[in-house]
Amino acid sequence: MNYRAIAFAAILGFSTPIMITTAINSPVIAAPKYSYPTGSFSNDTWNISLTYNNNTYRYKGLYIPKQTHIELVGAKASGNHERQVYTWVNNGLKYQVAWRPSDPDTIRVLVVTSSGKTNLSTLLTRDTH
Repeated sequence: MNYRAIAFAAILGFSTPIMITTAINSPVIAAPKYSYPTGSFSNDTWNISLTYNNNTYRYKGLYIPKQTHIELVGAKASGNHERQVYTWVNNGLKYQVAWRPSDPDTIRVLVVTSSGKTNLSTLLTRDTH
């Protein structure tokens, strides 16, 4: 009887289930926390375009009455899976987009001063055209 072969087979037999368990669980760990909504969202006053390319989240805002615009790059993501908030900082102002994946066609845009005063809080809906 070859005891070395039996011992080797027993070791392999015990290690195989551990490897399978590890392989099955790894995709759950890799799931992203933030979804980064993209597209164009607007109301009668504002149009916001959001894009995500090469790990960079971009905000292009247009104030329709005066045709003035702003472009911001590199948001900080916060919140949780149910309510995600993306924040850009420019000249002491925080530009925020709050989004709920359960309502993918609506975002809230906020502009907040460094002292915490909210200059803008408005809902925008996804453009369909």
